Amino acid sequence: MDNTPHTEPTRILLFSFDWRNMYEGHISEIIEKLERDHLSPHVNKFFSINWGPKSYYRKISENIETVHLKARMGRTRVFYDIADIFITPFLLKKHGFRPDIVLLYDFPSVFSSLYPRIFLKSKIIIILTNLPADLIATRKHRWASSSYQRLAEFFGRYIADHVVVINETTKEYAERLGVRREKIRTFNPDTILRDRKFITMSQKGLIRKRYNIGNDKKILLSVGRLEKEKNFDTLIRAFEKLNDDNLILIIVGQGILENTLKNLTKNLHIEH
Repeated sequence: MDNTPHTEPTRILLFSFDWRNMYEGHISEIIEKLERDHLSPHVNKFFSINWGPKSYYRKISENIETVHLKARMGRTRVFYDIADIFITPFLLKKHGFRPDIVLLYDFPSVFSSLYPRIFLKSKIIIILTNLPADLIATRKHRWASSSYQRLAEFFGRYIADHVVVINETTKEYAERLGVRREKIRTFNPDTILRDRKFITMSQKGLIRKRYNIGNDKKILLSVGRLEKEKNFDTLIRAFEKLNDDNLILIIVGQGILENTLKNLTKNLHIEH
């Protein structure tokens, strides 16, 4: 979605839940997320509809504005997805925003996008960065959440113009849902730019000192959420096949597979 200087900015509509109220206290994180996903926040125009702890309208910058609606029904999202169907036409007309693209980060938001999809002919793009079925399995009331997710995925595969995935695992997930291959696009989010400030703060040799790793050994480092789409189990099995005492694998992260991955290293006798 990057634009050249000779093109008009793309108008992008976002739906989300802002429980941390990031649009008031963490604007830089919003900008970083848009930059991470190659959305060019200094070029394109964004209008965000959020449910959260308070109500307000705010123009964050020349290109970013947000409407926050107070979530009075707890965090059960189905109520807000239904409310979005009726509120979205009013908000878009009130603020004079006609989206070229509706960008969704999960399938249930497809219901919120019905008005711009049908009446404004906006393109619907879903970015799939995880495996929703696996995440839902860890939540309370997962039967109801899972049923709602499956319903959203059923409609989403038809409503979405494109489903954007980040790797082969999320691509396979989209294909299993029945999303046509010509609708699937792959992109690599820019996580280096967002973490550059932490990279500059790094201290050479800190990990070797903390874990007593000699300079004669080479370290393989992988950082990410310990969830299925990251394929850490494949990484661990591949590392075991190397059978090289001069290599150390360090995995940094948290997630639902932490104990499973630890047990895998024990079963492969490489937990040390």
